[in-house]
Amino acid sequence: MADNIHYITWYTVYSAKTGEVVAAGTSSMCAAKLGYKTSNSFASSVGHRRHEKRRPYKYIFEQERIDRAEVDCLPPLRRYCKKKGRYEKGAGI
Repeated sequence: MADNIHYITWYTVYSAKTGEVVAAGTSSMCAAKLGYKTSNSFASSVGHRRHEKRRPYKYIFEQERIDRAEVDCLPPLRRYCKKKGRYEKGAGI
């Protein structure tokens, strides 16, 4: 199982023609930059494209796992807590 609390998957996308960096960041950041509808569709296309034998046509994808503390632009982790008294007996439900 992936350790998404301490590490994060970082994507770097290069143009296949010029070699310039087109987008860099998490899957949601790159998906927004490249015009994908969801971050899952971006991650799926990266997985399919990285394992193809043919020469890349439009983008070259690099994927790495980095420490979450190295990235400044990420929002803090959400901590979920249980609300007390929500589903107690006799609460009128």
